[in-house]
Amino acid sequence: MGLSIWEQPVISRLVSLEHPVTLEPGMVFTVEPGIYQPGKFGVRIEEDCLMTESEIEVLSHRPAKL
Repeated sequence: MGLSIWEQPVISRLVSLEHPVTLEPGMVFTVEPGIYQPGKFGVRIEEDCLMTESEIEVLSHRPAKL
């Protein structure tokens, strides 16, 4: 988590093709799926995650049903 939006390393399908990213223990990142209806609405659900020595730990907690 940083002070600016989209700080390095950036993990995305398009960016990773040109500049592959290796997740290392201690790295924190977000997973942000979204859906947008032009002229109507948009929503993005952000999950904050931590890469540990053995797995990805989800740091954010929210009800499964929104």
